[in-house]
Amino acid sequence: MESFVASQSPFYYAVLEWPQSLAGIMANVNKIPHRLHILENLCDEHGTAGSPSHPDSFLKLLSCLGTSPPDEQPVHIRAFNSSMKAFCRFQPVHTSAAMLGAIEYFYVGISECLALHLDKWGQSGRQNHYAVHEEVDEHHAADLFAISEGHTLTTQQKEEAVMALHLGAYYLWNLYADMAKQA
Repeated sequence: MESFVASQSPFYYAVLEWPQSLAGIMANVNKIPHRLHILENLCDEHGTAGSPSHPDSFLKLLSCLGTSPPDEQPVHIRAFNSSMKAFCRFQPVHTSAAMLGAIEYFYVGISECLALHLDKWGQSGRQNHYAVHEEVDEHHAADLFAISEGHTLTTQQKEEAVMALHLGAYYLWNLYADMAKQA
């Protein structure tokens, strides 16, 4: 459990900055219904209707685990965050939405696995960060995929969207691999 706790502490910064990547996509979206899907995701991230923001729920998780975020964002987290924000702000919507959709989709399974382990360790009743993501991220992934597919795409753009799916998996895989190395 010690290595898990050590890996989660810096991950706070990825949780904190994730909405900035979503906002990068939103800045490029022309279709209002698509903007509303991203806005819903952003509202979930920032907390609505009395629910805590995701950074706040993650801080509660860290507190339950007896730790807190490091004072400075580690380089592997900064690399992930910078890559996400730049890609989402400067790439076409069909690719940026596909990339973040892939990350949200994979995060459902990651959250399910981590929620089960936290339950085994007696932590599930004290916090619910991963249980919440297990539920909401499937919807968020579907919305992002719909945004990506909601454009008339050429064959080349379809290939770019597929590459963005792979890129999302690559970034997420490397983030977790780097977190494991640092723990």
